[in-house]
Amino acid sequence: MHVLISRLLSAGLFAALFAAGLATALPDGSDILIRDGTIVATAADYEMDGTMWTAFTRLQDSSTYLYRSTDHGLSWQQRLVSRGAGRIFDKLGLVVGEGESAFVYVFYLEPWQNGDLWLNRLDPRTDSVLTVEVAGGSDTIVDFAVCRDYSGSNYWLYAVATSHATPSSPAAAADGRALRFFRSPDYGHTWAVTDSYDYPIFDPHLSAGAGSYLYFVGFSPAWLGSIEVWVNRLWLSPGYWKTASWMTDTQNVHDPVIGAAFTKPESTATIWCAYSQNYENSGDWDVVYSYSTDGGGGWSSPAYLASSTGADEEYPDLRNYTSLGNPYVNVSYISDDGFRSVYRRYANASTPGQWSDTLRINQGSAGTGSEVRPKLCYTPGGPFSGAGAVFTGAGLNSCWWNGPYPVDVAESPDGISRRVLIQPSTGRGPFHIKAASMTAVAVHDRVGRLVRSLASDRSGTASWDGRGETGRLVASGIYFVRLAAGDCRATEKIVLQR
Repeated sequence: MHVLISRLLSAGLFAALFAAGLATALPDGSDILIRDGTIVATAADYEMDGTMWTAFTRLQDSSTYLYRSTDHGLSWQQRLVSRGAGRIFDKLGLVVGEGESAFVYVFYLEPWQNGDLWLNRLDPRTDSVLTVEVAGGSDTIVDFAVCRDYSGSNYWLYAVATSHATPSSPAAAADGRALRFFRSPDYGHTWAVTDSYDYPIFDPHLSAGAGSYLYFVGFSPAWLGSIEVWVNRLWLSPGYWKTASWMTDTQNVHDPVIGAAFTKPESTATIWCAYSQNYENSGDWDVVYSYSTDGGGGWSSPAYLASSTGADEEYPDLRNYTSLGNPYVNVSYISDDGFRSVYRRYANASTPGQWSDTLRINQGSAGTGSEVRPKLCYTPGGPFSGAGAVFTGAGLNSCWWNGPYPVDVAESPDGISRRVLIQPSTGRGPFHIKAASMTAVAVHDRVGRLVRSLASDRSGTASWDGRGETGRLVASGIYFVRLAAGDCRATEKIVLQR
């Protein structure tokens, strides 16, 4: 299906896709450039007020940048730059706080310090920056993962670092263990090791649930295809681990990710894990997932999330939505069939093995790699549901954002799945909106506020002249037309220019 969609898009045959009733939505918004350059590492996070953050490293000036968007990704502003002075920070982590402690933490590996883990903490209110060493020593840290919990302004920070050392190596003898877990109770000022182990785990990923549970995943180099999943039930404290691992028929794996529905009690919260798997070690990569419905005690058999012949599906990201009681997680990944598409799907805790139809995020071809994989980012209060993604363009060219405003293309008796026509889509108006069997039409601004409710005439056409409910002309900018017919919904973007 992915190949078919790409060909349809390249030929501009949108009508053919809708007529065929294929259950894959298309992106309505253009890719939005955040910063140009060759990008070697990316990270992203968000606040519940809709603010989004991304960090990335540019090869040209050996610098790591931090950008922020307060308008749901339509524009981005630089907030911090860390000059590498010839050093390339090719692994990043980004965590955003909340409330009175709404600091922004950019984690990075310092190549001139044998791979030590450091952070820059930005206070957005004062633009002050605190630089702290998280994990040092004589070993060489080669990978890490970071997160925070969601206990309000009094949250803690967490990190895991791996040196890929073995128990008999000099690094292990000097520092004790190859795998170390860290915790900071004071917003990054100080860090303490909570647990350590004498064997390495590759591609670590760490996330938090709605309470005290934290989730860790990686793969073991000691056993081909072995995914290691650990669940800690008490703020990463020693002695509170549940562990599980499974073999995937000795097939190579990489880039596992883990996340849980943001629900309580956490002992019964649904957890998902996804990773890339080399099908029979043939070079054909697919995305595989498993889930647990008892807080990590037992796991389902691995199943395919994304698999197609002639295209590699790799580099997944997985995130929950941190609003208490929300049962969903989103997953993104790259499908490479010549045109590298970023796809997004979601699942619900009540039916954890059923995933939504694929939604393509990007319009331009994406770059691929573990450290430039598409990073999911929610924008609460935005004009679309679910997550968009920060991603790198083809050839690692530039950092981009796209949060699609999808048209619902599932076939339905009322026919709203046919293409919505808006003419023009850019200009002064009036904008003429036409779709089969639409029963409700409304114009919203880019933060989701109602601007104008419209009525269609006998021909099924509604028109908007650029005025709000009071009859006054509204400002130039991007607006969204939302249509409804029965249980079906559709959204289209228009640009009003005075």
